Amino acid sequence: MKTFIYRIVGIALIIATAVGIIACLFGLIQIWRVKPALEESLNQNLELINGTISTTLSGLATVDDILSTASQSLSSFESSTEILAQSLEDTEPLFDSITQLTGEDLPEVISATQTSLASAQTTALLIDNVLTTLTSIPFLSLKKYQPEVPLNVSLRNISEDIDQISPSLYTISASLVTARENLNEMTAQIKNLGGEIEEISGNLENTHQVISEYQRAFTRLQVRVESIQEKAPAWLTSLAWGISLIIVWLVIIQLGLFVQGLEILTKPVAKEGSPDLK
Repeated sequence: MKTFIYRIVGIALIIATAVGIIACLFGLIQIWRVKPALEESLNQNLELINGTISTTLSGLATVDDILSTASQSLSSFESSTEILAQSLEDTEPLFDSITQLTGEDLPEVISATQTSLASAQTTALLIDNVLTTLTSIPFLSLKKYQPEVPLNVSLRNISEDIDQISPSLYTISASLVTARENLNEMTAQIKNLGGEIEEISGNLENTHQVISEYQRAFTRLQVRVESIQEKAPAWLTSLAWGISLIIVWLVIIQLGLFVQGLEILTKPVAKEGSPDLK
């Protein structure tokens, strides 16, 4: 019975170690067989990652250029709005002067002129009567004074014509007041627009900084990927050799167990009560 058990143990040990040795040898062969394909696959994936990073960097550069162009355009637009707002503010005194002129100064001048014309008209009427009387005296032999339009009538007509100017001046003055109010509102809106443009320019500058940070991060990542791509073959080779050495060490251990199993299987077993056989 004891001999049978020893034989079973020896056979099991031999079979187990043989299977283990075969498995180790198979694994060793597979390691060096799979290594080129694994190396190629790793290189392709790294190339894909590197290409993706390059494409991303190109896209970021394009976006950065677009933002720079937009920032420059907005800066020019902001300067233009400031110039326009300043120009509108500079025209406000001119509007005030013209409004003062058409609303007060010129009507006062017209009123004074009409008063003067009224006085002149009275004097002209007196002169017309005197001339008419003088030219009617027979012994003076003067040509009768009969103008097509007497002087006083001419002055009256001028006064009536001037009187029609005042309503036009008041209309112009009212329009200028409205335009002045609209100008103030327009100036305020332009200044507000300039503030909004300045805020947008600030946001663009912040976005530009974020893109610059992304570009630096992707550049560092690309350098690392290229470094890994360059060192990957050596790393895989070292790994393959390391695993191969471990497998060889396991094979050596299993060979020892295989020999031990053979010894158990071939060594005679002493019977109970008899001395052990050497």
